[in-house]
Amino acid sequence: MSADRLGPTAGEDRAKWTAAVFAAGDYAGAAMFGDPVTWQWRAARAMLLGEGAPMSALASDTEPEARLHFGAARWIHGDDAGALEVLDECELPHARGLARLIRRERIQVLAQLPCMRGSQWDLMAAAESDPRFEIRNVGYAVEGVRNQPYADVRRFLDADFVPDFYVSAMVEWHHLPPNLQQLQCPILGHIADHDLHVQTLQPWLGLFDELVVTDRSEWLDVQNLSPGLGSARPVTSFPKVFGLPTDLPAIPEGERFLDFFVSGTMLDDYHPDKAALMHELLSIPDIRLRVVRGHAGVEAYHALLGASQASFTYVRRPGALPTRGLESLAMGCALATQRLRIESS
Repeated sequence: MSADRLGPTAGEDRAKWTAAVFAAGDYAGAAMFGDPVTWQWRAARAMLLGEGAPMSALASDTEPEARLHFGAARWIHGDDAGALEVLDECELPHARGLARLIRRERIQVLAQLPCMRGSQWDLMAAAESDPRFEIRNVGYAVEGVRNQPYADVRRFLDADFVPDFYVSAMVEWHHLPPNLQQLQCPILGHIADHDLHVQTLQPWLGLFDELVVTDRSEWLDVQNLSPGLGSARPVTSFPKVFGLPTDLPAIPEGERFLDFFVSGTMLDDYHPDKAALMHELLSIPDIRLRVVRGHAGVEAYHALLGASQASFTYVRRPGALPTRGLESLAMGCALATQRLRIESS
């Protein structure tokens, strides 16, 4: 299967394909390319998007696995009471476990999350606003618990803090405690730039009970990254691992004075794609173009997006979630990226 053809083949049974990828944890693949007649497609869309039609249709499914994921979808989208109503009627062990977690007065989470305030990586701002969660974030930011290389994970626990689960976002950015497996809770890790960091990242992946990626292309890659992954240590695709700053400026009204805006690495060996695209943009007569080679400050970046009609972002794995794309669309700036072909050859 080529990297940009991610769906079932033309002759493949689409319903069976959907059931198989969903069972393997590829929720993004099931939601994007699955068969709408299956409960797995409805469950994936309900969990990822909270869509009304799939959520309503899923409510009538009697399959125990469908009920479990319906309950999970309701909890993900803020309906605790509705989730418990569904989960209490499901006899699956995972349903009971999730119901116990939802009923906790405070859900304690040991975390290693990026602390990049005002960016798409500002996961702590949203987490801190939910009183149900008590998050002890380990890292090097002033407001977190101080980390150090090869730390003993027990340093971050005490009698008043016994985590219900551990989670690390962008595992490749953190110094991980080598004895993570001594935690008596699920150990979850999200990775994104696994291809760039594979030499340093690969030896640590065995510490996790489950890995999370954003889309099917990454899911296919990460399956084979480390011995023990797959059935023993599953990989799940779930796009919602990034956010947007809560203090984004309002989308400007009126005419935009720029046709196109692009920033970042422009003419470097790391991104030869951008060099080619820059030549194409510069060949357009009378284009109103703004190029920043490097990174503008946050305020300037948002202002330039708000003043531009369009921008582009290059995704090394077509189908993955581009954080630059989220920011562009949030500022009303049209986004161009590679074409994604659904059927495999």
